[in-house]
Amino acid sequence: MKSVTVAGDVSTFQGVTLPEKVPYSKVYEEFLNPQEVKDAKEWPSETDIMGYVNDARKMKARAEATADALKAKFEATQDPVYRKIDPNSAEGARELLVKQILKSNKKMSREKAEKMADSLIAAEG
Repeated sequence: MKSVTVAGDVSTFQGVTLPEKVPYSKVYEEFLNPQEVKDAKEWPSETDIMGYVNDARKMKARAEATADALKAKFEATQDPVYRKIDPNSAEGARELLVKQILKSNKKMSREKAEKMADSLIAAEG
C-alpha cells in the first residue's frame, strides 16, 4: 500500500458560491495490487462487480440519452442554450458568460444577456 493525498478547494456548497475557497486535504491508503485488496477483505463479490458494471452502463446510457435529447432540442428550437459548444473557443467563452448572466438574473432575457456579454467582451478587448 502507499499513502496518497487528495486535496483541493471547495468553492461551492449546496448550490451556493462560497465567499472564499475552503481548502481540504486528506491522506488515504491506496492498494498497489489485487492481493492487498484481498488480504484487506475488501475484494468485491461477483454481485458487487455486476453492480459496478451495471452502474457504468447506466451512466453511459444516461449521458448518451442526455446528449441526444439536447441535440434534438437544439435542432428543434435553434436556441443555443441547448447546443454543446467547445468551452475553449471564443464562442464557448461567450456562451458561458451569457449563461452566467442569465443564472445570476433570472428575469433577464437571453437577448439582453447576450448584449451584456458582448459589451463585457468588447470592454476586455
